[in-house]
Amino acid sequence: MAATECASASTSGSDGDGEPGPLGLALKLPSLPLLISHYHIRNGREAELLLDLASIASRFDALFRAFVPLAHASHCLQHAWDQLWLAQDATVVTAIPLIAHEMSRLNWARARLTHLMDAQLRLLQSRADSLRNFAELNSAVAEELRMHGVDSLAAAKERLVEMERGIELRLRRFLEGSFDVDGEP
Repeated sequence: MAATECASASTSGSDGDGEPGPLGLALKLPSLPLLISHYHIRNGREAELLLDLASIASRFDALFRAFVPLAHASHCLQHAWDQLWLAQDATVVTAIPLIAHEMSRLNWARARLTHLMDAQLRLLQSRADSLRNFAELNSAVAEELRMHGVDSLAAAKERLVEMERGIELRLRRFLEGSFDVDGEP
């Protein structure tokens, strides 16, 4: 990477604050009013789980947005370091310890962010398991409601099952690294 690319490249992790990052885009979580009105969620723990997923996704995306400029800066410093060593110019040798210090600081910050992102991903894994359990339970309830002729409530439960299974699928694919953030699992 040329020095001008490092100086002029964007270091933003998103298009702006409040914009969803990769996990928020992947999960496509419905809003709370939609969960209540369209999907008829009445179980408090189930609603809490879905809101928790949104919160975890938001935290992960914020950490990711903070990580991107650090990774870019680290890459640029490595490039500068390499160029200084190749230059073999005594006048620039004094810059090497400064770059080394900054690289050390950036590497510590990147490691800390990576640790925090990993913690969020572990939380997501456990929430995916809980979401699967709710989807299975709702599927059984929907089937039972259909058998008893309560078709409108059964249809609402089936929509909920479809939504939860979709979120779980996208979440697991994201965790596996096989998700296309352009929108399709």
